[in-house]
Amino acid sequence: MNIRLMLAVGLLAGLAWLGPGCSTGGGGKNIDPFADLDLLRAAEGAQAAFTAGALEKAAELYTLALTRARIRDDAREIARQAYNLAVCRAAADQLDAAQIALREARAEASPNSVQAGLIDLLDAKISRRKNQLKDAARLLAAAKPILDKEGTPSLVAQVRLLTGFLALDAGDRAGARKDLDAARSKVKKSEDPRLGADWAALSGQINFEEKKFKEAG
Repeated sequence: MNIRLMLAVGLLAGLAWLGPGCSTGGGGKNIDPFADLDLLRAAEGAQAAFTAGALEKAAELYTLALTRARIRDDAREIARQAYNLAVCRAAADQLDAAQIALREARAEASPNSVQAGLIDLLDAKISRRKNQLKDAARLLAAAKPILDKEGTPSLVAQVRLLTGFLALDAGDRAGARKDLDAARSKVKKSEDPRLGADWAALSGQINFEEKKFKEAG
């Protein structure tokens, strides 16, 4: 997996930071008899393509899955597949396109749901990548209470790490280190090496800012 994709999935591991997908919606022998099999096949193919690093193919298939969800007028599935499409677009550095997909996902997601929190978290990460730090902070503030309460250790760690990066962006090294320390146990519990890399990156940046060059590596 290339570095850009690894960072995108890492910033995105738990519905995975989510990396697509929230899920494909499929489930082997337990498939809903009323399910749209074309949607399921498209979503499963998209997830396989994303994992293989074929971002354009993944985006094409997630777009197909999203179209099928729209035809079914299935709000939850629209939110799911629009989110997955946004992950693909973000991984390909198509940040504006990713945020367009997130707007559709947000419009269909249940308010205050984990899905809504994930959408805001991804949007916050993208906003930070675009140097739109006020937007990133606003979106993270919306996601944080939902994911702190309902999220997995991976998602809670992502919230803490992004909070730390934003604190450091604002020159608040003490706040950033506090968030770094708060994320440590969640990163360890998640057993996700991508989050470990993000934790190390934040730690290194804090140490560099504090002129602790030996610790910064």
